[in-house]
Parts: sequence; structure tokens; C-alpha cells
Amino acid sequence: MPEVQRVIDFDGRNSLHDVHEIMLETLNIGDDDHLYAFFLSGQYWDRATEFVDPRTDGARADRALLFRLQLKVGQRFVYIYDFGSEHRYVLSVLSLTETTAPLLSPVLVESVGDAPVSQDGLDFHDSDEHSDDERKPAAKLEKPLALAAAVIEQLDALLDLGDAAASEQTQPLLRKLGEATLAFALELDGNLLLLSEVDDELGIIDSVLNVPGRLSDGRETELAVSVAEALKFCAPDHMLGEIAIAYAQAGNRQRALELVLTNLETAADPYIAEYKAGDVYHALGESDAAEAYYRRALAIAEPTLRREATVRIATHLLDTGRESEAAAFLAQQRAAASAPAPSAAVGRNEPCPCGSGKKYKKCHGA
Repeated sequence: MPEVQRVIDFDGRNSLHDVHEIMLETLNIGDDDHLYAFFLSGQYWDRATEFVDPRTDGARADRALLFRLQLKVGQRFVYIYDFGSEHRYVLSVLSLTETTAPLLSPVLVESVGDAPVSQDGLDFHDSDEHSDDERKPAAKLEKPLALAAAVIEQLDALLDLGDAAASEQTQPLLRKLGEATLAFALELDGNLLLLSEVDDELGIIDSVLNVPGRLSDGRETELAVSVAEALKFCAPDHMLGEIAIAYAQAGNRQRALELVLTNLETAADPYIAEYKAGDVYHALGESDAAEAYYRRALAIAEPTLRREATVRIATHLLDTGRESEAAAFLAQQRAAASAPAPSAAVGRNEPCPCGSGKKYKKCHGA
């Protein structure tokens, strides 16, 4: 295959997700329908140095800013697009330079070789060159796809009942949903690539990851824990949080809080662990503790997650009958979002530039 290279200038504040996007654009890799991952050690599937697609669990590529990665000239790292087909690419750091002005967007400096035709753009169903047998899923996918279809069937059945349905109607279907999801997760047996291939066919990941929470709400604790345990391979921090919530929903305060402490100490993504801890205390009816963890999650949230964390706190305030506090909180957050970034000249005891009225050290300097 002829050599294909792209030389691109990035600003240090760009993330690995920005690298992914410019690769899609300049190399004609695909249309962003598939998951991807970077491995900074240069070894494919090296979990210790991976940064992954924000749509899955793990160290997120959209939070991995280039200037924080301590990259060195000559360093090589690797990238995989589409965990099923494993399109593999090698990236090299050619130079690092200091600049006085930020680069507004990545710049294509040099292009060598024509990008191959993207397979995502081909419509095989319209081609007579492919037989019906070739269009069938691989044998290894047949059972996982059938089990995933059973999950979708139960989800649709619950949706058809509607939110107003009585518990005696929803409970049997909820149990069937849990059993179908558990069967699907056990069939995957920790195979992230297989899950990605099934998701490419049916788009099921988000729905599956929500099942433990639905089971907890329905007091199907044992089933919720079993499903979450079986799904830990693809979303460990999220599922560990769901297990703690399931015990809290069941009234097992001691077990739930033991798990909260463990999750806070071991989570790869502290943001998830903090807000899941808030969810546990919320389920236990301990409002002040729940709010404290929600606020801790907001304090460490990346910019892309601040809106989500803000809504979570405002909703909690509304749920506890504190409408005026919720309104004031949202106004403060809007002001903070529109305020210019504080300069180094702002003292920790001076008013915060966001306009909250608090000292900088108690607000955005915390």
C-alpha cells in the first residue's frame, strides 16, 4: 500500500479527541460512527496508557489536552478506529514549539498520498457484487445479536406500557429486561470488541448501561447488582456506582457507603465517583451529603461536563423544595460561564471575577 501521511499543527490546548477528528477529516477514515482509542506507549491495547472515545468508559480522549501529556519530540503513539475492524494508525511528534498566540484550530501542513476510500461511505445493500451470505453477520455475532435483540424487545415492551402503568404490569417486564440484559452481558464475557460490533449493528450500549438503574428504581436489587457486575468490563466506574446505588435503594446503608468509599479511592474518573456518591446519599434520603458530593463533582468537572453537573445540583435543590436557591445557583453559574478567565493578578482574598460576590479562593479559586 502506498505511503499515506499527514503533518498537522496542533495547539497545546487541543485534546486527543481533536486529533481524532482531524484524522477522520484528512484521512477519510470513517464517519465517526465507531469507537476509537489512543495508546501513548505505542503498544496497541495497552490499558495503562489508553485514552478512549468519550462514548465509553475510561480515561477520556476529550479531556486529554496535549500540553498535559508531556509529549516529547520523536515520541510515537498509536490510534485505533473501530474496535471491530481495528483500523490502526501510528502518530509521531515531529516538533514542539513555544508560540505567543494560540492556534485557533488544527492546521494541515503537509499531505502525502491519497486517503483510501472510506468503507463507511459504501452502500453494500445496493450492490449486486455482494451475495446475501456476505451480508449476514459473522457467526461469532449471531448469538450476541440475538440476545441484544431480546433486550431491545423488553425495552420496547416497557415503553409501550408508558410511565403511568401500574407496578404489577411493569414489574414482570422489568424482571425480564434484567434477565435479558444479564444473559447478553454474560455472553459478551468481557469482550469489548464484541460489544462494539453489536453496538455497530443495533446501537445498544447506552440502553444497556441504563438497565441497572432501572432495576434499582424498581427494587430489583439482586438483579441490578448482577447486571452491573457483568457490565463492569465496559464501564467500570459507572457500574460500580450503580451497584452502590442499588444497595442504597434497598436500604442497605452500610454496604452502600462501603462501596462509595472504595469507588472514591479507586475510580479512574473521579467525576463519576463523586456524582455517583451523591446519587447514593440521595437514595438514602441524606440530602445535605448528596448535595455536597454533587458540588464536589461540579468543582472537578471538565468544561464539557459542567452543564450536566450544574443541572444535577439545580434539580437536587428543586427536589428538596429550595426553588429560590436553585434560581440563584443557576444565575451564578451563568455569570461564571460568561465571565472572562481570571488573570494571575487576582488575589485569593479578592472578589471573584465571576460576580458571585464571594472571595476568589472560595469560588473559582477553590
